[in-house]
Amino acid sequence: MKPMKKSGHLLLALLLATSAVQGDTPSTTSNNPLGLPQYEENSSSGGMSSPASSGDGSILSLPRYENLPRRLPGQDSGGLKVCRMPKPLAKAKTAEPEDPCAKLETRLPELPNIMHHLRWINGEKLMRDWFSRTANNDPKKDKSPNIDTIKMDWVLKYERAKKVYDQAIAEKVWVNAPAQSVIIDKLIDKKGKLPDNVGDVVVFGDVGAGRSFTPDEMKKFDEDYQFQYRTVNSGAVSAPLDDLFAALGDFNFDFVTQGTVERLPDVDGKARYEVTLDKVGIYVKDSYDFNDDPAGWNPKTWASQPLGYWNCAEQKASKTSGSDFYYVNNKDFREWREEYGNGKGGDFMVFSNIKVITVNDTFEF
Repeated sequence: MKPMKKSGHLLLALLLATSAVQGDTPSTTSNNPLGLPQYEENSSSGGMSSPASSGDGSILSLPRYENLPRRLPGQDSGGLKVCRMPKPLAKAKTAEPEDPCAKLETRLPELPNIMHHLRWINGEKLMRDWFSRTANNDPKKDKSPNIDTIKMDWVLKYERAKKVYDQAIAEKVWVNAPAQSVIIDKLIDKKGKLPDNVGDVVVFGDVGAGRSFTPDEMKKFDEDYQFQYRTVNSGAVSAPLDDLFAALGDFNFDFVTQGTVERLPDVDGKARYEVTLDKVGIYVKDSYDFNDDPAGWNPKTWASQPLGYWNCAEQKASKTSGSDFYYVNNKDFREWREEYGNGKGGDFMVFSNIKVITVNDTFEF
């Protein structure tokens, strides 16, 4: 015969049976073959009476919980021991995965991945370039500027950049007083660039039209021929957080020119010249670095130039804080290079291709 399966109620009855008051004998009538003690509720005392002797052997009623004596587990109270079930074990918490943005050493290398997710292609390329280069905190000392990533047509798709560009064209910044002064200095410094005889004409300058530069050649070209610039200010708060901001932040449109210089008749015994500009080249130049300019950032407002708030888990970026977003500034990159870079994290110069326009402007000196 198979043993009887004990239910929860049966187990409780058995516990009460083993804790019966001394002298109480379980009834063993035919309707109670297990010999369970029979109790009835004593409403007047709020306690327990002895087993019913005049019944048919069935359990009249079980005591209400609130009528049980308040005793510590195992404390004897007239032969009755109060049993308390142990509390269930707390469910072990599953360890949450570590947020890759939570630590500086992993946070910054995650940013190009977020840019990729946001389709900030040029921002991603330049930042990966920075992480791959040998540690360097002076972009002008780097001998290999990036000349392949930024294109003028792409830059001019952004309204804030196009506005500066269009204004520079409208103002003819290549022929204003400051620009003329630089051109004259360059002509005087370059031997053989000023004609000796009246009516002689000498070609000068270069806009790089149709040329393919190596990084070294582009750097030298800029040093030799750049004479004017205009700044596009992305701003720490005002400009949108987009690929242009991620790639360049604040940057310059640099200007180069080419033309001719002709010797005019002397005036009061002094040589005179006429300069004619026929082409102007315009390109982006930027320093890709994480250095802070003390003159540009008030330490009372910003300890370091802000670079936005980033969320690695959701692959998002914002200029305002939010839940699970981590603030990033220039100083974070410098600290990463020093503490975790293992010799990587190199500042460098960035040049775009050159956009050439035709002009016809003259001045004399």
